[in-house]
Amino acid sequence: MINKKQARKLLIVINYYDGDRLMAKTLAELIADLEPKRNEKADILFYRRYDAEQMPNLLIDKMTDKFEKCKQLKCRRMNAVGYPYGPNEMFYDLLERMNNPEWQTDYYAFLNMEADCVPLSPGWIDRLLEEFGEAYNDGKFAVGHVVPVNPGQHLNGAALYSSDFWQRAGGMNMIGGPAAAAYDIYHANRILPIAKDTNAMLMDFNRKTISESDLESIRKNGEKPVFLHGVKDMSALIGIRNKYIKGGTVDLPVKLKTIMTYFDVDPDNNPNAQQQVLELWKKTWTRFGYNPVVLTEWDATKHPEYQALKATLKNLKTDGNRKTQLAKFYRWLAFDYSGAGFYTEYDVFPNSQFTTDDLPKAEAVNFLENGEISAVTADREGLKFLIEAIREHDYSINLKMPTDKEIILKESDAFWIRRTNLVGAWSIGRWAESHLVHFSYKACKNVSGTVNKIPIIEQYLKTVNP
Repeated sequence: MINKKQARKLLIVINYYDGDRLMAKTLAELIADLEPKRNEKADILFYRRYDAEQMPNLLIDKMTDKFEKCKQLKCRRMNAVGYPYGPNEMFYDLLERMNNPEWQTDYYAFLNMEADCVPLSPGWIDRLLEEFGEAYNDGKFAVGHVVPVNPGQHLNGAALYSSDFWQRAGGMNMIGGPAAAAYDIYHANRILPIAKDTNAMLMDFNRKTISESDLESIRKNGEKPVFLHGVKDMSALIGIRNKYIKGGTVDLPVKLKTIMTYFDVDPDNNPNAQQQVLELWKKTWTRFGYNPVVLTEWDATKHPEYQALKATLKNLKTDGNRKTQLAKFYRWLAFDYSGAGFYTEYDVFPNSQFTTDDLPKAEAVNFLENGEISAVTADREGLKFLIEAIREHDYSINLKMPTDKEIILKESDAFWIRRTNLVGAWSIGRWAESHLVHFSYKACKNVSGTVNKIPIIEQYLKTVNP
């Protein structure tokens, strides 16, 4: 009897280290649950950093229900830690491994996935294989998202590669690169000529979070992709699971409770102290069951209004620190881009009596502290009007940069502004009755005579329990 040679497959490679192992596990569970029956076209490889823990046997069993093989492998390059050195070394090692006959015998291509990747719909594997087949017929050996500009045109590393890509891209020239340069950017001149962009794969680099409505509306050149790379929290994984998977045993919240803040170091105050307050904010809100998301100017740059606003504010004089004043404007762009919802400054903390039910519905722009902009709930429609007010403001008066608070005060009677008093400044006598407490520099100095708010907040948090 002649044994029929088994057809080669796609190898789906899920890279991880201990820091994102849980997210990689959640990604793998979603990949399995999106398959209605056993997929005969692909296998799974969990590829871990040299010092990372293996995936549990229960997960391996789950994966082999839907895929014939599920392998585990450790990167051979030791001491490869940090970004981008760690991912670099893992990719170079993976390329070399895939070039070996033992892998090429079974696999014609591999999909390089990181923990912040997510399939966007059932049938995503078939769609990517179609894209790869077309690219291969065009003489290309990788398919993915080609980043057109900053920081230079390159194929995003989370892509689909032929198993012999190491040889195709230059062999020994692809065994390494500078520790501080991401591999996909450093080797762009070798990769791009043999790679093809596809509308099926999209990269939104370092996106902090994403709403379910934004997930639904994602398009690339007018087409709906089936693969997204770059969302740094669980929101995309939960959103896709909510849409397509009914029931199941995965221990995830049905809806992620997200709180956002904006952080940019204030040059007038101790940067280490500011970072410590931010860490306290994240830990406390996590303890209260929230997904804390820290936005920065990077998130604001993705907003379509960013460049115009930056140009408008560029030559205006400021009374205080310019960087701090700009941050007050950019926070609204970052908040809007990230989906709106619930926002506080990073020195606003919950009180013991706080519950999510206390928050007004995220519609319009609802300011939660009298006279201050320390906490808001908002929807996209409300933020549209707020950002429009900032854009349409007459900046020719004295050629001086106003504060966002001054612009908002001029709009105080607008239909899109609402007020619900939930936040109490720590300096007021009845702060203990407030649902949220704001430890501003001013409040801390008024009470304790110092702007060092860390011991004040730490002492307060000892009394706070969700």
